[in-house]
Amino acid sequence: MTLTVIINLVVCVCALAGFIMGVHAYFKPKQPLYSQMVTIALGCAALGRLYNAAVIICDGEIPRTFNTGVLATIGCFMFFFSANYGQMDSLCDMEDKKNRKFRWVALLAPMILLVSAVFILFSHNTLIYRVTCAVEILFIMLASYYNLKHLMIHDVEFGIIGSIRGYNLIALLLELLYTAEIAFDAFDLITVKSIVYVFMSICLLIIIPILKRGGKKWKV
Repeated sequence: MTLTVIINLVVCVCALAGFIMGVHAYFKPKQPLYSQMVTIALGCAALGRLYNAAVIICDGEIPRTFNTGVLATIGCFMFFFSANYGQMDSLCDMEDKKNRKFRWVALLAPMILLVSAVFILFSHNTLIYRVTCAVEILFIMLASYYNLKHLMIHDVEFGIIGSIRGYNLIALLLELLYTAEIAFDAFDLITVKSIVYVFMSICLLIIIPILKRGGKKWKV
């Protein structure tokens, strides 16, 4: 069993642990849809890592084209994005002037990730691989904007936004780590990727407990 397989299985186990914790905590009556969507995102992450490990065992390497692992990553960050955009943003941002600065500053997160996408597009990999990486990063960018925005924006009644700033910080770190993984893989920086995987595993493992601790304050 190669190091890459072991790493993907470790990340898979951490994501799966987070998913199981989320299902146990939130997939029951009268639980917030927000937390359920975050849980499903972790399920997507676990599925993607399981696919990566399986395809390496069977074929020796992950195909550098659009595949199930890529689709799982897109699904993961689409659920992160949908949770914040669909469930939280309308509560904390009424498009008033006092929040304008937060909207602008939050653009820093996707802009930083965009730099990685541009570098990958001009790398020496195949066109299909470069486009696939760019599409992955595009969906991560969408999620990162709202995580950074909700990390900074003014709190609302009952402390709904303030109570989950810890979650938004971990989610933002996860988005940066996923983007770093994609970029390092495109440039074959294998050693640095190992460090990324360690922090990624930690984030996947602790994100639900942190969300759960903050979410307790939603009950009035």
